[in-house]
This record gives sequence, structure tokens and C-alpha cells, in this order.
Amino acid sequence: MTTTRKNLHGESGFTLVELVVVIALIALVSSLAISRLGNVKEASRAKMNVANLARLGTAVDAFLSMSDQPKLDRMDSLLFKDAAENGDNANNMSGSISLHVATSDGTNGIALNSGLATSASYYGGGGAGLLCPYWLTAADVAALRRLGFTYLMYGTDGSHLLQGEDGSWSAGSILDSDQCMSYARALTNGLQVAVVNPGAIMMGSGTATPIGALAYRSCGQDVRYSLQGKVLIDGVAQTSVQDAFNTLNATGGDGILLALGLGAECSMIGNNAAGLDHAPTCPVITAPDEYARYLILFRLRTDAAGGRTATYAGILDPLGQTIDRARASLK
Repeated sequence: MTTTRKNLHGESGFTLVELVVVIALIALVSSLAISRLGNVKEASRAKMNVANLARLGTAVDAFLSMSDQPKLDRMDSLLFKDAAENGDNANNMSGSISLHVATSDGTNGIALNSGLATSASYYGGGGAGLLCPYWLTAADVAALRRLGFTYLMYGTDGSHLLQGEDGSWSAGSILDSDQCMSYARALTNGLQVAVVNPGAIMMGSGTATPIGALAYRSCGQDVRYSLQGKVLIDGVAQTSVQDAFNTLNATGGDGILLALGLGAECSMIGNNAAGLDHAPTCPVITAPDEYARYLILFRLRTDAAGGRTATYAGILDPLGQTIDRARASLK
């Protein structure tokens, strides 16, 4: 027999047990609503990211096609200002700025490997970062200068202001993606930059995603990653990642992909006649100490005649996703 508690006026009220049950139900419904709202926000950010990728690809292509407009310059290098030309500091990137594209296990990490591997033992295992260091040759510099590049923006140590090689002063911050790449270095022979590693894989959820091969394929190059952990270029298995890189970069090869960030200092940003009014950030990157700018890819290639060329090739988000992969994640 169920009893109810009466108050001083003789009216029926709730028992303590009933109140606890009601409060628990309210808490459960609230948590489900908050969780659903979080999923909606996450989905909205993902859709906006796809829209940004599509819009930026069109904008960069249009900007470069306008011969009467300034060309691209002052893009983010994704590296520290003191990234060594001799390879001693190949891992250097702005201290606490992280790039998801660089991780080997699906967590946050720095952008660069210590270098390309030289043996087949590099395949498989714990994964490999999307970006790896490359040192520009004089021919590379000449090709990039034809696109308008004279300076690249590098990160600082964040502790003090530094005067760049163009005479400007850096913002001196590594905790803000708007300021983390603010030290100008002139484009010179031997300057270290970041390029896409054709053998890069990202581990996660029990599977390995060939993010390097996907980046090259998104730019129209036949680079694949086999189930046996081999890089295939035009159907031919390479003996190592280094050999794959060399094949792409050889005379007559399809070329290697230079990765640069579309940061606030880029000449395309704030141009009144063309370009964009601001450098967009990727909405799926929410932490302030993670690099949130989009990556623009340029193909460096040596043609059959021996001439070195640099051409716009494509775009990635800071997760290392192509637009096709970003779209697939929405399903």
C-alpha cells in the first residue's frame, strides 16, 4: 500500500524517495540533451570545415590565376625560426603549437619527423607523421620566387620579440595561432621547409590511415599505400619511404608536395582586389595552443627537360584531411 506524506495544511506531498527519483530523471534528461547538443555542435563544425576547404581551394586558384595581382608570399612554414639548415634540429616547430597531422597514434604531436627513413624497416608499426623536413635547393627557390615567394614565416620561442630578416618584428607568441608564425626568413638555398611524407600513416581505432598517400592522390598523383605497408607509385612498389620520396622528386617524376600554412601574414589575406579578407581557422580545432590554419600544398617538380617548377596543388585542413576525407567523415 503506497502512502503519501501530508503537509501542515493536510495536502498530499512527495516522499523523499519520489523527489530523489524525479531529480535523477531530470539529471538524466539534462545530460542526454547536453550530449546531443555537443554532437550537433561537432557535426556543425565538421560541415563548416568542408565548406572552408571548398571555398579556400577556389580562392587560392583564383588568386594565382590573376596575373595583375600580387602573388603568394609570407605563408607559414610550420617551423621554428632556428630550424637548422644542416638537419640538427629537424624536429623544431613552435613549442606548444601542435598539428594533428603529425601524430603517429591519433593524439596531438609536433609536425615533423626527424627525417625520411632510409630502409624498409620504416614501414608499418607505430605510424609516421604527415610532414617531414626538406631543404630547398637553388632551383626550388627560383621556382617558388616565380610564384611570388620571397619570405616564409617561422615560429618564435615566445619569450621575446625578434627582428625578422625583412626588418619587421615578430609577435613573439606561440600560444595563439594568429601569432605563432611571425618571424620572416628569406627564401634561400638550403632553407628547411615541411613537405608531405608519401609513406605517412596515422594509427587509430585499430586501423592505419595512409594520410600521406591520400594527400598525394588528392593532388592527382598515383601514390598508394599497400596492405603490406609499401608505398606504390604508378603501381610500382618502393623499397623504402626514402626511395618513394626520391622517385617522386626525380627528373620526370610527379613531384613532391611542399606544405605551407595560410596564416594571417600571407599576401593573399587582406588584399582588396583579390584573395580573402582574413585567414580562416579550422572550426574543428578548438584548443588555443594548436595550429588551426589550413595547409596549402605546392608541387615541386623537375620536368623531363630538367627545369624545376612550383605549382599550386591542393589544400588540407590542419588534421591532414583532404576535402574528400573530410566529407566522408560527415557520413
